Amino acid sequence: MASACDRRKTSAVAPRLPFDTWPPGRPESAPPTREPVWYPKEQHPPHYELKVWSADAGWKSLAWFTGVRTPVSVTAALLRIGTGGPYAFAETWGPRHPDAWAHDWTQEGRSLTDHHPDEPYAESSARLNAQWRAKEDWLVAALAERSRGVLTEEQVAERLQAGGQRYRDFITIGSAAIARALNGARRDEEGAGRLRLREALDALEDRHEVPDWVVKLTAPASMTTWERAPPAQNGPTCDGRWRNTLPRARRPTAYPASLEPDAPLSAERPGTRRRGPGRSAVCY
Repeated sequence: MASACDRRKTSAVAPRLPFDTWPPGRPESAPPTREPVWYPKEQHPPHYELKVWSADAGWKSLAWFTGVRTPVSVTAALLRIGTGGPYAFAETWGPRHPDAWAHDWTQEGRSLTDHHPDEPYAESSARLNAQWRAKEDWLVAALAERSRGVLTEEQVAERLQAGGQRYRDFITIGSAAIARALNGARRDEEGAGRLRLREALDALEDRHEVPDWVVKLTAPASMTTWERAPPAQNGPTCDGRWRNTLPRARRPTAYPASLEPDAPLSAERPGTRRRGPGRSAVCY
């Protein structure tokens, strides 16, 4: 017969799914919740949120927590998320600090930090593979949209196929040039303005989107001297490639894609360069 101490230990152990079990029916992640405005004198406001999902009500915010993520995970375990409790799935959302690597703890929006029950390797791999496939569709759609009707999605797909990895690398350099300008603008912004630039960076990195106001932001007249002329320690090849890709990253054209991004721009047409007598081509 078990002692009282053993019974207390057994009752304190929350049930868990077997290791590496893929729980069926996990829904798409919930959108981020706008963080509430807490009492002004609160020195340690709650930042972590537990969102729960049920088949009847869908996603809803259940509770907010102070401190770190651990209390959220403990609460999810005690609620028996996915193991017979009232909710089949849950997520932990917390503050996002994208520049923490530079010791800048400015919060810019919120991020998903944990799934409940935990994602097994097979489930996370399937999710990431689906994201990569969707990213290819977003790239084609974004380049067609950026061209303002000059290129169709079919033409963009053909260009990507013909250009191969070298052309995709050139697209990546163009995106990095735009991201560099956005990050430069973020240094001088605070509050809603900085969050808007962060959202533009996310749209660029995740879906290759470049809205009109970002195009204006990366125009030469709107950029700082440092952004127009990158540091010399990058080397002439890197600096020249940066300057050549930025105009074409903003607006793709209908001219054939070139695979020689280091060639100088032609003076006769912005975004072009000489390819022999009377011939020119566009890189992006």
